[in-house]
Amino acid sequence: MISGHLRAAVERARFTIAQRARCDVDLLNAATVVEELHPAGTVVGPPCISLARQYERVRGCAFGIDIAAEIAVMKGEAPRRLQPTVRYELRDVFVTRGALYSRGRRKLFNGELQGNPRASAWKEYDEIGLRSSFIGCYFFGDWLCHDCATHLLAEQGGTPMSMPTPAWPDRAAYVALFGQAYTELDEAHVNRLVLFDDITHNAHKAERFRTLRAGLARTRLPAAAGRIVYMKRGVGGQPRKLLNEAEITESLVRRGVVVVEAEALSGDQIVTELLGARMVVGIEGSQLSHALYTLRDGGGILAIQPPDRLFNAHMDWARVLNMRYGVVVGEERPPGFHLPVDDLLRTIDLMDAQLA
Repeated sequence: MISGHLRAAVERARFTIAQRARCDVDLLNAATVVEELHPAGTVVGPPCISLARQYERVRGCAFGIDIAAEIAVMKGEAPRRLQPTVRYELRDVFVTRGALYSRGRRKLFNGELQGNPRASAWKEYDEIGLRSSFIGCYFFGDWLCHDCATHLLAEQGGTPMSMPTPAWPDRAAYVALFGQAYTELDEAHVNRLVLFDDITHNAHKAERFRTLRAGLARTRLPAAAGRIVYMKRGVGGQPRKLLNEAEITESLVRRGVVVVEAEALSGDQIVTELLGARMVVGIEGSQLSHALYTLRDGGGILAIQPPDRLFNAHMDWARVLNMRYGVVVGEERPPGFHLPVDDLLRTIDLMDAQLA
């Protein structure tokens, strides 16, 4: 009998041949069932809360995003397109080297975590529901935002499972807090695999956000009720060097703002420190994703934006949950950026005046 590892190697070879022949190698196009759970659409505004002329400091966007188009969306002058939420059902799938293979096609997740396939025990599964997204296999903030919400769909499609993800320090805490049990797939064959395109923050996803938020709120008292919290960015993740962070921290503390350094706390402690906050402030990045599940209803998130990498990952979930989203842009000063303290304080006041 041919081993599972050898069968998987054959599938990888079929994919390579098909790719070189310029055939259609997108595995999702071979799905036996495609079901649209929520249609595509567009949303406009509300505009981000910001001081006048902040956007003039922007020198670049992350991930090649067009600066003018992104600023137009932030100002509420242009629509943001929302992709549909789609369920795919696949048959006879091989899971190997951080990807799914079948019949000369592939869907990649994170090939950097493949390890040594030959050293992994081969598994056979009848049916599973996959909770993973491509981006959620690389970045903790996206795993927390996307994959944890998709889990609620995956558990309806079979045994919930995940593609391999990095061992982020707070991952286990959130899995426990949400009560989400799953296994990470390594080397396996699956007879029936259900997965989802669930990246867009639409009304369908918002309901699952609310379910997770409510469940988390039941786990403890809102220790941060009504407070403004500043999340100090640590050394992990992509560098975003705020040169005058010490000055900013001192000014915020004098105002009564609570400073939380996420990397110094466990996931459970972070939730305790943030739960019920009326506003969370911090440098744009994954650590601000903690606010998605801990901000009070009607709260606000204020993202400090480096001028060379404008990115608004948190704007879309804030909008769909009827929360306020604001930005304050720093001034470019290599090897990092500088943020005028007065700009930050005035933006906090501006946002605070608009919170429910």
